[in-house]
Amino acid sequence: MRAPLAGALVAGALAVAGCGSSPQVTVHTYAGPMARALADEDEPPSPEEVRAFLRTLFARATPDQAAAPRAGSAPVVAHPPTTAQELDSLVQAVRTGPIVELAGPAARVAAARPEVWPEVRALMLGPRKGHKGEYRSLLAAIGGDVPNRYGTFLLHWKKDHGYPVRVSEDWYGDLLALPRSKVSRALRGVYRDCVLETALFRAAAGIARTRPALAGEVVTALLDAAYIQDGTFRDEVGRAIRSMGDVAVPHLVRASLPPKGAERHPDTIPARKARYATIQLDLMERGHPKQAIEALGDDPHALADLLDAYGTRKLGEAASFVLDLVDHDEAIVRRAARRAFLAYVEGPPPRARHRSVRTLGGGTRTARAALSYRAR
Repeated sequence: MRAPLAGALVAGALAVAGCGSSPQVTVHTYAGPMARALADEDEPPSPEEVRAFLRTLFARATPDQAAAPRAGSAPVVAHPPTTAQELDSLVQAVRTGPIVELAGPAARVAAARPEVWPEVRALMLGPRKGHKGEYRSLLAAIGGDVPNRYGTFLLHWKKDHGYPVRVSEDWYGDLLALPRSKVSRALRGVYRDCVLETALFRAAAGIARTRPALAGEVVTALLDAAYIQDGTFRDEVGRAIRSMGDVAVPHLVRASLPPKGAERHPDTIPARKARYATIQLDLMERGHPKQAIEALGDDPHALADLLDAYGTRKLGEAASFVLDLVDHDEAIVRRAARRAFLAYVEGPPPRARHRSVRTLGGGTRTARAALSYRAR
């Protein structure tokens, strides 16, 4: 009795999806344990089971906003996980469920709520399932740009120089749209891991937008994820960071502070993460203090957080803009600006940067390379 009912419901949903001159919806047929319950012929379904099945099924028969969100709108996904148990069941569905049904559980993982942020972070930073070469082979099918051993994104370089190459700007959506015939049996485990990882990046960014108090932890975790396994997912991580919007700016400013010894050892992971944070600020058009202050100027709390970040980073270009705000109308901004400016002028003097200069007589001498933040 149950199997015909489930089949009729699915057929009805597909009929609705096919109305019109072109399909207007994307149907995810994954319905979790309820679908298996409706396939049991031992007893007829109860009204509660039918209603639960219909809610799950027709929640899938909507535009897949999780895969392609509209500008200015939040993805709408039925039953995003709010507990560790719910998230774990969805992760297991992505890792072991039918490969043609990954879109449903992956969309719910990508819509995870702030309550499961610790679990999302642990999964995002966990060990990867395969070698970098396997990920590179799979991601090549969608135009995913994996940096080489020198940290260079060759596909982006080729595209910028006129080569006819495809570069994916949405790994999550392109992976789910990838025909299964292009995924060899040997790479199916890596494919599942890529879908899960990119869904977790989306979840992290969404959590930061929903709860800005977690934005600092999210930025730190994403920067860590960018350099796992030689930076395999770094390109997609950058998009996740930028999708957070201005809530990420103060934390990126703090993260851009080079660690001690970065000038002598520029290839260490901490030094590379600091440079990557600077790159993200530039791509968001928030790299110059004037841009960042103007963008956050309408929110006193966000502006105060940014000024505190400049007090930590001690960016020379920010000194004059910080000074301009010490008499701001908002008390919280005034206090933050004064704290930041005092951080510039108090404490031990900064170490001056020098460079070698060749003189007219053929010799060399040492000269100051740039003004320090205190001199600025």
